[in-house]
Amino acid sequence: MTRPTRAFLLVAALVAVAALATPGAAVSATANQSPNATQVGENVTASYVLTDLYTDAPTEWRLNATTGLDNATWTVTAAGLDHRVLATRQGRGPSVTVPVRAARNVSEITVSVTGTAPSVANFTYPDRERYRLVSFAREGGNSSGTVDDWRAAHYTRSSQSARTTLNATRAAIRDNGSDAELEEQFGFAVTAYRAGEFDLATSIAADARQDAGRETYPIGMISGLFLGGVVVVLGGAGVRTYRKRSAEDSWRDR
Repeated sequence: MTRPTRAFLLVAALVAVAALATPGAAVSATANQSPNATQVGENVTASYVLTDLYTDAPTEWRLNATTGLDNATWTVTAAGLDHRVLATRQGRGPSVTVPVRAARNVSEITVSVTGTAPSVANFTYPDRERYRLVSFAREGGNSSGTVDDWRAAHYTRSSQSARTTLNATRAAIRDNGSDAELEEQFGFAVTAYRAGEFDLATSIAADARQDAGRETYPIGMISGLFLGGVVVVLGGAGVRTYRKRSAEDSWRDR
């Protein structure tokens, strides 16, 4: 069989596979390696395989891959129906774009990216802080759009430790019957966490968790660290409120 004839048959097979596929189906992306959580500054590698390249898509288009990883490097490999490697492309930066052509007998694409987990711009709770690990988009023709998108949580050692304490405290408060004053105290811990004050958040949450295990817990016994920290995180208004309560509770105790 001559080379042109073989190429023609391969293209015909690719088109036939697309025609027989389930109507409305799209390009399929599967994760080979895709971490769910990463520490800020950690070296991260992710890898994905894209198939069904011409299902509900033109026989020639562009694959765009983007990432939120810092200092990203890419390796994109195109393979044929027999899984034989046809081409490999390297890239650097937050994105890479490669052509996809049935005429080149491309039936499978493997995309690997390596970089470092980015810093956290905004700390959130209870939702995890997440960034875009990899996102794939199809460009060209009338069927451009997102193929798939993977996100990963990112954290620092301090934020992870504080979050663990917050989670344990939240569970303890719920077990205690969700007392209003404990809930409020926990709210201050969450505010501290969101402000990036992880030591303070841990201290407040730990106090609340300890109080949740008691039958009574006078607010007047809240530590000076707690009140001092609230000054930083919430401002004077929040402190005046707690100081007023502290004085009232102490007076009643007498």
